[in-house]
Amino acid sequence: MSAYKGSLRTYNELYRKGDEIFHSAVKAFDISDGAFWVLYTLRDIGPQPTQRDVYKSTCMPKQTVNSALNRLEAEGFIELHGETGSRTRTISLTESGEALARRTADKLRAAEFTAMSELPEGELVQLLELTRKYTDALAASIKSMIADIKSEAADAANGENTK
Repeated sequence: MSAYKGSLRTYNELYRKGDEIFHSAVKAFDISDGAFWVLYTLRDIGPQPTQRDVYKSTCMPKQTVNSALNRLEAEGFIELHGETGSRTRTISLTESGEALARRTADKLRAAEFTAMSELPEGELVQLLELTRKYTDALAASIKSMIADIKSEAADAANGENTK
């Protein structure tokens, strides 16, 4: 267990360092993190994604995504199409939004591609496979933990109800 404890600390430090690297780039672009990640996602997903697509892809809270979308729309960078309040509204970049995405998301994606190209193909495949394996194992472990928490809460409630 102690070897895993040190590995977990190192993994978390590397993960946070990656976040810090992205945040420093976003800060240099002088836009909010939320707005940046929406632009990045629009570039990643492709044309006309829905708000739901953006929620799923960014893993950001819906409120954060909605705030970013509202700000980008108010500033004329995106257009939202469809019924207001619907999560299936589609999103498109305006001409000024395209220019903003080129100055921000596209530049960061290019830097990512450059960094990835430093890894030999076999190492890149291994990195992705191991990251997926760890993420799947973490999801299963967290799902089990949540089930245990719910079970304990139900047991505690039943214990109170029988008193």
